[in-house]
Amino acid sequence: MFLFSIVVICLLLVLPLQYQYTIEAFSPSIGIQRSIPANQISKSSRYFSNLKDDVNKDIDDVDKEIYQEQLNNDDVTILKRIRAISYRSTLFISAILLITLALFDSSFLDGTGVDSSPFISIVDTYLPFATGLSLLLAPVSNRYTQVAAISLGLATCITGSKVLSIISLMCICIREIVYFGLAYKWEAFISLISLPLLLISDDYDMIAAPMSALAISVLAVGKVFEPMEEDYVKTNSEFLAD
Repeated sequence: MFLFSIVVICLLLVLPLQYQYTIEAFSPSIGIQRSIPANQISKSSRYFSNLKDDVNKDIDDVDKEIYQEQLNNDDVTILKRIRAISYRSTLFISAILLITLALFDSSFLDGTGVDSSPFISIVDTYLPFATGLSLLLAPVSNRYTQVAAISLGLATCITGSKVLSIISLMCICIREIVYFGLAYKWEAFISLISLPLLLISDDYDMIAAPMSALAISVLAVGKVFEPMEEDYVKTNSEFLAD
């Protein structure tokens, strides 16, 4: 009942030259070619060069205005802030659970006498719920993509499937790359490579588990430094240029 209540609450939170000129004049009456003086050509070149700079500057200003207008048209309400914070928090919890998995579900602590079974049980129980909830809360602009994300998130939370939890994390990584750009989300790309290895064979766990835990941790911690509105507008990390 507690799990169902949380899922219902989360569902309530989820509902865009250098120009080169050759100037020559011809007299139509006598057919004699007349060349424009060099000083006039120089003045014309400077004029068009300045015009080009002004146009480029205007274009840059328009781009900035459009970017700002996008943000203004999508004001971050209190409800959206709660959703973004919840999305980031559940992603951070998922990272902590992956770190726990990397430490205790491997031979890293062999010979220390530490019983790893309780920690592995905690991860098996809560990782699907955390990752599913994170995907469920992830802001997505496209309606059909949002329906798919909600459906997968709910299925992950309800079934507790490890496979679905890994797929949910991969969907979150793809979402982060789409919204913020690959150049600023290399940790998400690394996760897309390492996470599937956790499902292939236990032989990859010594490499895939620590790599996945580190990459998702960097992704989760990095969200702290991103403005709230960036989670709702695809800007390719334009805020970093301000």
